[in-house]
Amino acid sequence: MPRTVPVSVCICTMNRPELLADALESIAASATRPAEVVVSDDSADDATEAMVGTRFPWVRYVRGPRAGGIAGNRNAIIDVATQPGIAFMDDDAQVTPDYFDEIAAILEDSPGAVVSGLVRNHLPDGRTVVETPGGVNFLGFPVVPWDAGTSNMLTMSATVFPADLFERTRFDPKLIYGFDEVDISRRASALGYPVLLRRSFVVDHFPQQAGEWYREYTNASRIYSTWNFYRHIQGRPLRAAAFVAVVVPHHLIVGALRRHGLRLAQARNDLRAALRLARA
Repeated sequence: MPRTVPVSVCICTMNRPELLADALESIAASATRPAEVVVSDDSADDATEAMVGTRFPWVRYVRGPRAGGIAGNRNAIIDVATQPGIAFMDDDAQVTPDYFDEIAAILEDSPGAVVSGLVRNHLPDGRTVVETPGGVNFLGFPVVPWDAGTSNMLTMSATVFPADLFERTRFDPKLIYGFDEVDISRRASALGYPVLLRRSFVVDHFPQQAGEWYREYTNASRIYSTWNFYRHIQGRPLRAAAFVAVVVPHHLIVGALRRHGLRLAQARNDLRAALRLARA
């Protein structure tokens, strides 16, 4: 019998049954197994539900909220997870042979902590880039090396959360896509949960080409979530005001100067979208 680890592996998916199947195959091939695998599906059709039911009957399938983006889907899957540890896994990721052994060690060595590892990104051009979690700067950009004791940007597919964290806080449902990792790390730190790095904890990730919508959401999410952190999580209104005073001209100037990518009109749209999130 395979060794079983008391963790709920939670996979949020939308319209990618083939990638999800590869992710679930990697779990099935592991010598050490999670006690529970839950898939929350925001797909527009029934193809994913049919695939899971036919090929992976041991997986618990639930329909996602189908509104509100990735943060809302994560919150929906938390509601049905039953194990003391929760590990979110992207539907385009695959576990390594020792992935669940690492989780077992994390649950034993660091109970009550949020522990994040590394992601090996296998890019479409054949390159492999290792992503290490780290911190964010004043404007919310993830450019700061990991520093224990500060709020850090987790690698979501290689992070184990204590389930009781989500009895006290949840993912911000306003974050449709992007920066939910930073936001939940900040919330955990503010509640006194240690946020730790374990470099031997690794997952393989096969990222797909991101569309224009991805950049639009991530820019607005970065601006909103950083302001929300200063204003509401830290309770520092002056710092939040200083952030707004800096981020608005910075974002507009960057948009005006770049010939490719971000443009001035898009920068204005980003700021309007962040404002709508703050007012919602």
